Amino acid sequence: MALDNSMKDQEILFLLKDGNEKAFSYLYERMWKSLFDNAYRRLPDEDVVKGLIQDLFVELWQKRTSIEIHTSLASYLNTALKYKIFNYIKSIQIREDYKKKQILFQSSTHNPIEDKLYGNELQLAFDNCLKQIPRKCKTVFLLRLNEGLSYAEIAHTLNISKSTVEKHMIKSFKIVKKHLESHLYFLFAIDFLFFL
Repeated sequence: MALDNSMKDQEILFLLKDGNEKAFSYLYERMWKSLFDNAYRRLPDEDVVKGLIQDLFVELWQKRTSIEIHTSLASYLNTALKYKIFNYIKSIQIREDYKKKQILFQSSTHNPIEDKLYGNELQLAFDNCLKQIPRKCKTVFLLRLNEGLSYAEIAHTLNISKSTVEKHMIKSFKIVKKHLESHLYFLFAIDFLFFL
């Protein structure tokens, strides 16, 4: 079978699952630039982005026999790459937080009780924030946050249009942003979730 732009995603996926290296190379060459461009807009570090894309394709090849893709290959790869970027940024934040805590500890001003109180304060603030979100918006928001469903999957689950899901998410996000503006890292995580 000749590999060209007329091939459907399912045909490429079938060849990929069968261990066809040419199909894998074709997919890599076809998708690399758009993946890089999309990722670089979110994380402007060329070397890191290239490394994350490399990891993505290595994992795709390793898991090729068990992988199930219900969207387009482009959508699947872009979503997977967004999660990789999120995890990378999160790991940097964790390292920075750890360094800050080490400095605080070394200066003898570190207080574990304050850490626990902050966690409790954030949970309470988030719970109160959820009460401000209208019922339909909250249902959509929690399906996205807790279940990790895509907008299309939420639309299918609730039997509403994708644009309605987007409207509910926008409304929810505005409320969350308003009520949790003092919790910057949490807001970053929610912001990222919104744009996935």
